[in-house]
Amino acid sequence: MKLKALVAALAMTVAGVASGAGITLTQVGAQTFPSPIGIDYHQPLNSMVFSVNYITGLPNNFARLDIATGTFQPFSTISGLTEEVKIATARPGNPGGWAAGTMFTGNGVDGQITRINPDGTLFGGSALWVDLPGAGNGLMRGSLYVDRTGVWGGDLIAVTTAGEVWRIDNLGAATMVADVNTHLEGVATVPNDPKYGPLAGKIIAGAEGQGLLYAFGTSGAPQSFDVDVNVEDIDLIDAGENFFGVNFGTSKILAAPASDFASFVGDILLTQEFPTGGSGLYRLHWTGSQLVADLFTVNAGSAPVGQWEHVSFGPVPISVPEPGTGALLGLALFGAFAAARRGRVNPKR
Repeated sequence: MKLKALVAALAMTVAGVASGAGITLTQVGAQTFPSPIGIDYHQPLNSMVFSVNYITGLPNNFARLDIATGTFQPFSTISGLTEEVKIATARPGNPGGWAAGTMFTGNGVDGQITRINPDGTLFGGSALWVDLPGAGNGLMRGSLYVDRTGVWGGDLIAVTTAGEVWRIDNLGAATMVADVNTHLEGVATVPNDPKYGPLAGKIIAGAEGQGLLYAFGTSGAPQSFDVDVNVEDIDLIDAGENFFGVNFGTSKILAAPASDFASFVGDILLTQEFPTGGSGLYRLHWTGSQLVADLFTVNAGSAPVGQWEHVSFGPVPISVPEPGTGALLGLALFGAFAAARRGRVNPKR
């Protein structure tokens, strides 16, 4: 996050942002993690997969929540993917024909996208799957999302730190949608339903440094909306799925039950990196005349929010027992970086 966005976030009050329902955030597991960033649901393992060890990706990049044992375990042997490793996974029955559990991320190189097989191995044995045409495309720490609406053909959608918006099909063919020349962060595709107003059928992406939400139609023409949120991430609220979020500020994974969001299924969830009160999570909806972001309040007894990164929803149980020896062994691959990080000031900017 850039300094100007942080200043704006700290200065912003909740004036103009309606107060929403309360949620209860719970820490998942008892341990902290070395610099977690990205998270998404992996259906073949019925697990949440997340990235760790920002900024070097060493000694490994990914971990997962094993619901059978209630512990966190390494997801794959992939390592060395640098920068903020945001991830997107394909759900079953997706319109793009991706195998469920196929995962996408950036590798820390300008314009490059990595594809990961459902078993955690690199697609084609390489960390480079797609190299976007041209130069100065920006990094994938913007965000990635696999279209589930069909409006975008089930393609992978990528937004970059340089403001580019791309769609990539399952053969790796990339097509530019738009370029707004500003750092974009957080992306989703919106169902083509009138309930979403001007966002229906669009790609939406946050411009955290501008305090704007952008929307892109299939023609590529951009629109921008001031919703009083410095957007870090964007999600659709799924029915019957629990919320999981990477709380980078405390190096913990936080969760909230699906019941907290049951009244808002299908609505858009906006995440602000640095909360200015409440949860830092907002329900975005169309009133028929304007877009309104309702701030979710935090119920008493909730785990504290420090600094959000990537968040997601998944049908994975929240209740995780205290980690024992198995969990500590499972986290052994994290040890070197975690030990080096202890006692240091949070390095992320």
